[in-house]
Amino acid sequence: LDTVREQVVKGWTEAERAKRAKEKAEAIAKQVRDGKKLAAAAEADKLSVAETKPLDRYGDTGDDSVTKALRDALFRATKAGDVVVAQADKGWAVARLSKIEAPDAKKDVDARKKIADALQKAYGNELFAQFDAYLRQRFEIVIDAESIDALFTSQNN
Repeated sequence: LDTVREQVVKGWTEAERAKRAKEKAEAIAKQVRDGKKLAAAAEADKLSVAETKPLDRYGDTGDDSVTKALRDALFRATKAGDVVVAQADKGWAVARLSKIEAPDAKKDVDARKKIADALQKAYGNELFAQFDAYLRQRFEIVIDAESIDALFTSQNN
């Protein structure tokens, strides 16, 4: 009973700590949205503020302090100055989008290639999925598990 109690208390404590951290992050975000500087809002709770490197949508965030969840939240923001809250490695983070830089598609060949490759792969996957669904709808598929098992059994003996 003591072991289970210890685990329950630990789990509850961690959940409560996470809940309070999120509530605190939301409160700081509200203060910033209402006009307070992010540094001033964070300083009241002895929290640190850091500026990140520029981020892009794809791959690595470019900054170890920015989690994928935070990067994604920033890219959902619609204008410079928007404030977002997202889960971080050790709790929750509040971020203010300082500016949006539209990429120059003519100059940024690597970004264009990444996007083209991703679209080509997605398009191929979509075509395959549609063809697969069509075939499954048109033809009855029966899997002979006994024959498959026999193939693997004979190889292992």
